[in-house]
Amino acid sequence: MKIIYWISTSLLCIMMTVQGVQGFLMTEALAELYNSLGFPSSLVIPLAIAKLLAVVAILSKKVKILKTLAYYGLGLDFVLATGSHIMSSDGLWAFPLVALILLVVSFVYDRKVYS
Repeated sequence: MKIIYWISTSLLCIMMTVQGVQGFLMTEALAELYNSLGFPSSLVIPLAIAKLLAVVAILSKKVKILKTLAYYGLGLDFVLATGSHIMSSDGLWAFPLVALILLVVSFVYDRKVYS
């Protein structure tokens, strides 16, 4: 069970780290994407910071409530991203859906392995 947890969590954390770094390196391109989805471009940097902090919280075993909040926040982000991409018909809905599946697997196995 630990191997499933660590594979899903590692893939999720790699994805979120890449997205967080992209938020700083590709701010203008992401701002255009956010605008095309109907979101304000001012969300790019705060979401990048939140994703990087979520990675730290998920990998940390110190404060369980922060880990739970990180899972919740990322889940909300992935659900909204999937819905936004489906509604805009841009064909980019698979990435947030895969991230959501990884998040659910990581969350479920975190509870099974570490509770």
